[in-house]
Amino acid sequence: MKIYFDSTLIDANNYVELTKYSNIYVSNNFKLGATICETYTLVVTKTAVSNIPQTVQLKDDNNNPLKTLYVTDYDDEDDFTIKLELEDAMTKFNFKYDASSIMIHTKVVDEETIHFAYLSEILDDICTQAGINTDISSFYGDDKEISWYNNTYMARDYLGYIAELNGKNFRISSDNKLEFVEVNTTPTSSITFDDISKYKLGVEHKITRVVYDNGVNPSPWIYGDTTGETLYLDTNNVYITEQADVEHIYNIIKDFTFYNFRTENCPLDGVTTGDLIEISDGTNDYLTFVQFNGATFSGNSWFGGLEVALDGEARQETKLVGEQERYRMILQTVDRMNNTITTVVADVNDLGTLVRQIQTDTYTKTEVQRIVDGTGVDGVKVTVVETASGTFDIDGMHYAKTGAETESTINEAGLEVIRTDKNEELLFSGYDTDLRKSVVRSENLITRKFLVIGENSRIQDYGNGGGLFIL
Repeated sequence: MKIYFDSTLIDANNYVELTKYSNIYVSNNFKLGATICETYTLVVTKTAVSNIPQTVQLKDDNNNPLKTLYVTDYDDEDDFTIKLELEDAMTKFNFKYDASSIMIHTKVVDEETIHFAYLSEILDDICTQAGINTDISSFYGDDKEISWYNNTYMARDYLGYIAELNGKNFRISSDNKLEFVEVNTTPTSSITFDDISKYKLGVEHKITRVVYDNGVNPSPWIYGDTTGETLYLDTNNVYITEQADVEHIYNIIKDFTFYNFRTENCPLDGVTTGDLIEISDGTNDYLTFVQFNGATFSGNSWFGGLEVALDGEARQETKLVGEQERYRMILQTVDRMNNTITTVVADVNDLGTLVRQIQTDTYTKTEVQRIVDGTGVDGVKVTVVETASGTFDIDGMHYAKTGAETESTINEAGLEVIRTDKNEELLFSGYDTDLRKSVVRSENLITRKFLVIGENSRIQDYGNGGGLFIL
């Protein structure tokens, strides 16, 4: 294998260790719509690195690309080596996706003009914004008309929804392109138990039922039976819009059977995360997925651990009583174990419109400081702060309390106290613009001992009398 740092070949004598990990499933339940990211740890001698690279390319001995990786972290505390943490290009999709720029098509619904984009355009736009190419030209649902967007979701979330709609997963290919990964398919390779020194073959999983239960439809969309395990589709998948979508997924995945499997010592050349492989004992064949659990490159080959440990998912499916309006949920969480639904809807059907756009803005710590101190970011700034005891705005700090006889304001002119019921000035201390002088005005002025006026006058109380002194 050849390793390039930002297109510069690194001397093979400087390689110390290369290990890779991967995980298809975030939870311990079998799902469709995974966006697979392989992570690597590369250790090289410090003499190999003049600057920390941005990209690391892995190529075979014939210079064919194997993987393009991006540096996410590094550790150079060791005196002799540097450890680089790397991820493949799936990390490029970790951004909040805004589809507003491609909502260029229009249609009229109930006398309302609706802007929309086709799902195929959304996939292309996500890849364009991420800077990652794809050879996917068509897919199931590519002609769906998508008439809203939510820029609080990550691009990777939307990729997952598209993949699930197609009964597949997504990953990054060896030539650094986004590609679909078939799930219920022919295994890419076969490994015999003779090739493995230590292993654990786990439980069998067979998918015989698919359910989409968003808690809004009068009943869940269900296909199949309960003779095997149930695949629950993501309730947040905004691209599953009709029952035919669920039927399509069911027809792809029905009767798919795989096994939990773990080994610490296995030849891993020629396989990629997400591949379906066959483990054979000479009599029976067992299908499982490729998930790297610390595979190490050594002697021009990958060798190490695989692990698939998934549980069957049990859920209490939501039952709704009575009629329910059918509209597209933008955000929804269904807790089936407690039989509760949390839904965010920004508009309702009887107003005659659907939500087409949900947007939030996020700011860096520096930008937040600029917003708070009034400098502003793109016109956004704090103009008023309200508390239980007062308001701070462009006119100053104003203190008022219900039932109080006075209220006060402090600003660049000075301090003013007024009598609340009559709006009369009781005290002013500051710059009088009419007199063009600093003044103190008060309805009553009480001092406990003496009052000095200028440099040559003083009035003082002596307990049993008083005096006025003028020099």
